[in-house]
Formats: sequence, structure tokens, C-alpha cells
Amino acid sequence: MLRWLPLLIILGLVIYLVAWMRRWYLYGNPSPKLPSNPFKKELMKESWIQIYETASKDEADQLKAHFEELEIQSIIYEQGKKGVDGKSLPGIGFAVPRSQLLRAQNLLFRFLDRKK
Repeated sequence: MLRWLPLLIILGLVIYLVAWMRRWYLYGNPSPKLPSNPFKKELMKESWIQIYETASKDEADQLKAHFEELEIQSIIYEQGKKGVDGKSLPGIGFAVPRSQLLRAQNLLFRFLDRKK
């Protein structure tokens, strides 16, 4: 019985390596290293101010696309507001960096006038 033990250990290692290689082949590297996001670091450098609130995600996406065309950084976020009854209220916030506030407000007013 003891003479079969090394053979069983080697067989177990081979099965483990084959399973690991199959997983690596099908799903890629099991622990990929994510690249750092330079935009995320840039977001943290200055304070952001909400300039608009809407209940429509589509409207917020249109506004973000318009601002991206004009090279103004912006973020859309879901607000966690609750009503008196405790139910969540729809609210999508739109924020820009403080350094771009005046330009962003002017563009926002033009965007809303065009929309009417």
C-alpha cells in the first residue's frame, strides 16, 4: 500500500495542474492585475459641485455626452434621497469640478434652453 502513495500524490498533482491550466486557458489569468485609472486619480484632486439634478437617466447621459464633446469633465451619480414615507426618490445628480463651474453652468443653461 505504501508503494502506491507516491504514485497517488503525483496523479493528484497532475490532475490539479490540468484543471488549473484549463481554467487559465478558458478564463484567462485567474488574478489579473488591473491597470490604474489616471482619470480616477484626477477626480480626487479637487472638489466637485452638483450643478443639475434630474429624475431621468437618459437626460443625464445626454448632458454628460454634451459636456464630453466640449471637453468638460463630469460625473453622474445616483442620489440616495428618501421621501417622508421612507421610499427612495428618483434622483440623478450631475457634478463638475469646481474649477470648471462657471463654464459648466453656462453650457447647462444653453443645453436646457435648447431642449425646450
